Formats: sequence, C-alpha cells, structure tokens
Amino acid sequence: MPPTTFDPIKILFFCVGILFAVTFQGAAQGIAVAIFQGNPANDDDRPQLNLNFFAHLDPLALLVFFLGGFGWAKPTRVEDQEFKNPRLAWLVIAFVSAFTNLLVAVTVSVFVDIVGTSQAFRTVMLVNATVFVYHFLVPIPPLASSRLIYALLIPKNRRIWQWYSRLGPFLLLAMVVVERFTDIKIFDHLTKPFIDAIMTFCTTS
Repeated sequence: MPPTTFDPIKILFFCVGILFAVTFQGAAQGIAVAIFQGNPANDDDRPQLNLNFFAHLDPLALLVFFLGGFGWAKPTRVEDQEFKNPRLAWLVIAFVSAFTNLLVAVTVSVFVDIVGTSQAFRTVMLVNATVFVYHFLVPIPPLASSRLIYALLIPKNRRIWQWYSRLGPFLLLAMVVVERFTDIKIFDHLTKPFIDAIMTFCTTS
C-alpha cells in the first residue's frame, strides 16, 4: 500500500520503489517491442533499451501509484501493422514487461540476504510485487492481462479495444479513488493474497 501519512522517509522509499518498477518495466517493454518488430524500415524507429525513468513515466500512472500502490510504465507507441502477429506480440510484450517487476522484487530480496534487510528494500519489493500482481490479475488497460481481451477480439471488433484502452487508465484511477476514500474494496480481496505470498517468499527464502 502507498503511504497513508505524511512521513517523508516512507514517501521517499515509496518513490524509489516506483522508480524501479516503472524504469525496468518500461525498459523490458522497449526490448520486447524491438524483438517483435524485427527489422523496421528506419532503425531510428526501433525502440532501444532505455533506463531513463522519466521516459517511461505516465503522469496518470503516478497518481494511481500514490492512491492505489500500483501503476504502469508508459506504453510504447507502435502500430499493430509493424508486427506479423500483433495479438500474440502485444500479449507477450505485456506479460514479459510485467514479469520484470517480479524479477526486480526477487532480485532485491537476494540482495537483502547479502547486506541485510531494511525498510527501503522491503518497500521496493512490495511496490514491485504489487505492480506484478495487478498486471496479471486486473484486465483493465494498460495492465498486462487486458491484452488477453485484445487477443480474443476478432478484427472487426477492434474498435471496442480502442475505446476500452482509452477508458482503462481513468477507470483504474476512479477505482483506486473509491478504495482510498471509502470502505469499498474493489481490488484488495483479489490481489492481497498473491502480494502477501510473494512478499513471504521474498522475505523468507
């Protein structure tokens, strides 16, 4: 969960967690897109490995991070026709980039085993574990599992996806606002057991 009180140290640690989550998810997305793109006509159009946090930052996602504890990297802008099989390509790209967050959480846990635990490391693990779980369990764009819906839509219904993908981020924002400021829990009962399981694995293995 994001900080609920104005504690500068906790907020700083949470921001570091966001930095890791967004940077590595965005970088993995760019690499995966480049692989599926093959050989674009102009090499300048090929996405490159980019570890610049600000290049992957989506302002709306940042707001969702601070309200709901999860978010996403800015989606790479690539037209479907640049892939031989866009449905498969986007599905793999989405899940590979989200899986990176789990890898970050596990990697940090290994580092903790070497140098010792701290609240900063635990926060980075928690943010990345949370991002991973939401991407895999909540099928709302731009979260990874929403690409299952895209993959199942027949071409003549792709306009439904275009509408849904534009609405998705605002729908996620509305849901986290409801969860944050009311007693209504939309995601919590679904995601919490998986987040707890990952954190238990990372802190006890």
